[in-house]
Amino acid sequence: MKGKGTKGNFANIFIDVPKKPKGKQYLVDMLDDYLYSLNENAAFNRKRVDGKISRIWRPSQLEKVCQAGCVRKLVFAHLDAEHEEGSFDVDAKLRRIFDNGSGVHERLQQYLAELEEFTKSEVSLQGVWKCKNCHKVFGESKFVGKPKICSDCNHDRFKYKEAPFGIDSLNIQGTADGIIKWGKDVFLLEIKSMNSHVFDRTVKVPDYYLPQVNMYMKGHGVGKCLFWCENKNTQEIKEFIVSYDPKVIESHLKLVKEANKYINKKIVPQCNKCTIRHGLEYCKTCEFKTICKLDVPFKYDVRIKDCGVTNYG
Repeated sequence: MKGKGTKGNFANIFIDVPKKPKGKQYLVDMLDDYLYSLNENAAFNRKRVDGKISRIWRPSQLEKVCQAGCVRKLVFAHLDAEHEEGSFDVDAKLRRIFDNGSGVHERLQQYLAELEEFTKSEVSLQGVWKCKNCHKVFGESKFVGKPKICSDCNHDRFKYKEAPFGIDSLNIQGTADGIIKWGKDVFLLEIKSMNSHVFDRTVKVPDYYLPQVNMYMKGHGVGKCLFWCENKNTQEIKEFIVSYDPKVIESHLKLVKEANKYINKKIVPQCNKCTIRHGLEYCKTCEFKTICKLDVPFKYDVRIKDCGVTNYG
């Protein structure tokens, strides 16, 4: 039986998309515009308050840059050279995905912080903590478990600031998701979230995460990692243990050492056409492919007062 509001024998239960008022936006459009505008204040390298670029390597960024085995690209990225427009921008959808991932981290870290009392200190989330009331920081010089009470304001609520580390000889800095003290054992904690399709097929730690995890373990001097994968759809968690393997990051450290050598000499190395691994595959999609073709000397951003690069190696 057909009638108004039906199609064939099925009731029309679909709601029409509302028409946008002329000259106006949906609120979600304004939100997306705002989220995209955050790219204007972001850079591949984090800037310090004084406007200079902090020249440090971050493990989470190194893997993509190191895939091509191109020292020239590392130097370009490290010195914030001119890159393809929008190549480092994050669209609104991707930023929401990243922020959801951060929310997963904070939730699981809070559970682990509460686990210390439940297990009578058998399990403790170690790292840096900040009082939510007066913002006093605990554990900067030596990691600690969650404080019971703030020594300055007697507040008992704290935010976990994770577990920063540095490999000073290579200018590598990063922040692990946590350090777990479990009885006499100490583990690095790494948390990843993934959709059901990927989660169901994950039976071991994916290879593309191993360089980052091993770099964190090296930086913290920890030999094992508890690797957690959470299903975004169901919140189910899988746990894997990864043992430190220096061979996994051997090539990464070699490239960083070589890049540091050129940076200290203020020289840009010659392009190797990415011949180490995949030919010109990475050249075609490189964020610096335009500036890489230049054959004349140039200087980097004037904000980097002490890094004027004037010649090629």
